[in-house]
Amino acid sequence: MVHRPRTLIVVSMVAGLAFVFTRVLYRIVFGGATSGATSLPSIPRVQLSGPFSHITLFGPVTLEGIGVAALSAVPFALVIIATGVLVALCDPRALVTLAPRLRVGSSLVLAVGLAVSTFPVIVQSVARAREISRLRGIKPGVRSLVSVVELTLEKALGMAAALESRGIRGHKLSVEPWLPAKTRPAVSLVEFSVPGRISRPLSATIDPGARILLTGATGSGKTTLLQAIAGVLELRGKTGSLGTLDRGVAARDVAYLPHDPRAIFLTSRVVDDVALGLIARGHGRDDARSAASKALEAAGLGDLADRDPSTLSSGEAALAALCVLVVTKPTLLLLDEPLSALDEAHREVFLGLLNNYAVTTDVAIVMTDHPRDGCVPSGFEAWHIGEQGLMPGRFISTPSFPKRTPVSLPEPDGVLVVQDLSVDYEDRSVLKSVSLAVRRGETVLVTGENGAGKSTLLEAIASGHSTRAAHNPQALIERTARERVGTVALVPSEPSSLFLCSSVAEELALADKVAGVAQGFTALTFESLLSRGREALGTTHPRDLSRGQQACLAIAVQMSHKPAVVLLDEPTRGLDEAAEVAFAEVVGCVVETGTAVVIAAHHRDAGSLVASRVLLLEAGQLVQDSVKQVVA
Repeated sequence: MVHRPRTLIVVSMVAGLAFVFTRVLYRIVFGGATSGATSLPSIPRVQLSGPFSHITLFGPVTLEGIGVAALSAVPFALVIIATGVLVALCDPRALVTLAPRLRVGSSLVLAVGLAVSTFPVIVQSVARAREISRLRGIKPGVRSLVSVVELTLEKALGMAAALESRGIRGHKLSVEPWLPAKTRPAVSLVEFSVPGRISRPLSATIDPGARILLTGATGSGKTTLLQAIAGVLELRGKTGSLGTLDRGVAARDVAYLPHDPRAIFLTSRVVDDVALGLIARGHGRDDARSAASKALEAAGLGDLADRDPSTLSSGEAALAALCVLVVTKPTLLLLDEPLSALDEAHREVFLGLLNNYAVTTDVAIVMTDHPRDGCVPSGFEAWHIGEQGLMPGRFISTPSFPKRTPVSLPEPDGVLVVQDLSVDYEDRSVLKSVSLAVRRGETVLVTGENGAGKSTLLEAIASGHSTRAAHNPQALIERTARERVGTVALVPSEPSSLFLCSSVAEELALADKVAGVAQGFTALTFESLLSRGREALGTTHPRDLSRGQQACLAIAVQMSHKPAVVLLDEPTRGLDEAAEVAFAEVVGCVVETGTAVVIAAHHRDAGSLVASRVLLLEAGQLVQDSVKQVVA
């Protein structure tokens, strides 16, 4: 998250005033604002009955009583404001780098740092909850408050997991005994499973130095297995595992990269995050930062050193996160689909960095992926989770769909116009006067390198900036959120950010209600996107789904509005081949109804089954992709 001092100060002042107001209101409601002689308009006393007969509501209100109530709240309000100002002036995330160096009180300093760091997280969560409501076409309300709590808790859990992945815990660095290489397997699984997440018992031995590419169907449990091995599964409240899982390496020697690489960053600068693991292992702060800078330069990421991690693209974050992990020399490296966030050039850089580290150490690597065209990275052995458990060999999906019957496509008249759209971020221009016209029933694929601004483009279009419906001069930004989502609906690159409910069934029902469609409409779309039935997922919390399942659910939810244009940011990330084909089939059906689809993806072939136009976002502008011409 970006540290915004001015915003934090304003929010803390508003929160302090809100506390004073709440205190005064409480005294008025419960008849406690009666001291003094200057009477004010009031509500007659109401005496409750039964078990609440001792409670009296309302009654006389005086100016002096209100003043006393307000003054009694001032000390607490000042604490709230002072905390906000302190957090604004001194980024509390700096305490995270200080704690590991303390001989006394490190646990307390670390706890305080994380606790105070949640203050700006709450601010960010409030803003994100409002954004979710806007994207869903829902007025902010009670559901938004629930979303704020969930987003804040999720970030707090992410902080704990980020520390755990570096071997940093409440009692400083893990002090498990060091084990010589090759004396024990890196990981041993015996009939291991997690009910509801890994249904088939898994048995296997991962030796030191092994490089394993773990494949499997969407939702088969690949992420859950990595979380269990990394030791972060318990942090999410999932402790009901069966069988045994033993690690032959100490916790300090295990490094875990989650599906969202930004989740492991804890500080306000990339170089400080890279240095954090070294600081925790006894290096001085200056020496650790120097070593971190050299590691980033060696990886070709020197220009990212002073960037705030929250400003990185998904690809940049994946590369920087790998530096964060390998600088501490782990002997067990767990990577959850890092390649899916990378374009071809950055994919080669990532694999090169990984290979350079592997050839100089005895590290065991387990990396999940849905390899495109069956391509397994050099040096890796493919395993898969399937009906027989954990087995050698790449997972091969067998998509089977009936042959599509050709239908008459709708008239290709325009439905959306984007004109002179520019976006600047801090000191750099991301989009430069981008213009785009979208026709009814077409699919536009926007490609580009990591950091080119594809996500920024879709988010700006969805927000309504420089965007209008064709044949309508009114900009979408001037229309209500409900009207905007009926014209253009966005599925972001992190689909879990769209969810508001505590179960999949509730999400599907809410989508039907908000969109005003028949009950079960959204569920049918969701079912068609999955490579397996959704029945077993009804009671599952949406954030406990696999990344691919979350994408399917988010697409179904946004398509329920039957918008003129659907914007999909990396929609096939996390999907197996069968699910990708299912996705293409669904999109094909959607465009036949007249809905246009705009897809942002790193890979030019990501939309090859459905794309009618392929555009390249380069240097902030959209140009015709020279690799694939327009298909008639």
